[in-house]
Amino acid sequence: MKNISQSDFKKEVVQKKGTVGVIVQTEWCEPCKHLNPVIEKLEEEYKGRDLSFVSVDLDSNPSFTSYYRIAGLPTVIFFKDGSMKGLYMGVKTVKEFREIITGIIEGKKKEGPKTVKVFSTPTCPYCHMVKAYLDQKNISYEDIDVSQDREAATEMVQKSGQMGVPQLWIDNEVVVGYDTARIDQLIGQ
Repeated sequence: MKNISQSDFKKEVVQKKGTVGVIVQTEWCEPCKHLNPVIEKLEEEYKGRDLSFVSVDLDSNPSFTSYYRIAGLPTVIFFKDGSMKGLYMGVKTVKEFREIITGIIEGKKKEGPKTVKVFSTPTCPYCHMVKAYLDQKNISYEDIDVSQDREAATEMVQKSGQMGVPQLWIDNEVVVGYDTARIDQLIGQ
């Protein structure tokens, strides 16, 4: 997998035809090291097809964090014909990436959830991270500030048995905390 700099990003990703997976990682990130064999297997599997992968070192290119609102590592951003098609955080399996890639290449998108409620407080950093994550995925949600809405706070605790935030209700399924794997599973990405 080719490592690119921010100056090469436009040529290698934005102006390139086909599908490109951009692996955003750092040398010191342990989960990133677990993702690399998965990507190597996908590169071999899709060799000669309409898919390539490049790597961006976040330490050398820190502006990626703010521009793409990256909240965790590793992150894989897929582009098709220069347009961003999806952002996925955390280590996924080869099977999960195959489904994502197939959807992007064929232009199919899984149907998202009907309703998403985020129970949060203004001072909770993980609440801000989970909302940024949903924004990156273009998932609309209702933000409920439980520090101001005591009735909603009581309902949240009754349903989940948990007082901690963030909490998400995705089509009536409860996710407590910043659990991107579970969020992805429930929103169909």
